[in-house]
Amino acid sequence: MSLTEFLKRHGKQIQGKQVVFYCSVGYRSPEFLERVEAAALAKGARSLANLGGGIFRWYNEGLTVYDDQGPMDNIHPFDEDWSKLIKPRLPK
Repeated sequence: MSLTEFLKRHGKQIQGKQVVFYCSVGYRSPEFLERVEAAALAKGARSLANLGGGIFRWYNEGLTVYDDQGPMDNIHPFDEDWSKLIKPRLPK
C-alpha cells in the first residue's frame, strides 16, 4: 500500500491514536512504518509502533488476537508453507 493510499483510507481513523503496524513475521511492517511515520504523525496519530516478530510471534506466545468482532482463536496463515510457523492452540 502506498503512503497516499494509507492516508486516504486511514487518515481520520489514526487521529489521536496509538497505531501499531504488523505483518506475519515482522519483516514488512517495519519498512512500511518507516515510510508512513512522518505523514501519519502529521495527520494526528499520537504514536506509531511496530509489532516485533509479527502477528505469528504474538499468537505463538499465547497472546490474545482480536478482529473487529472481538477476541478470536486463530489467525490467517497466508498459505500452507507459512502455516507451519503457527503453533496450534489447544481448545479452551
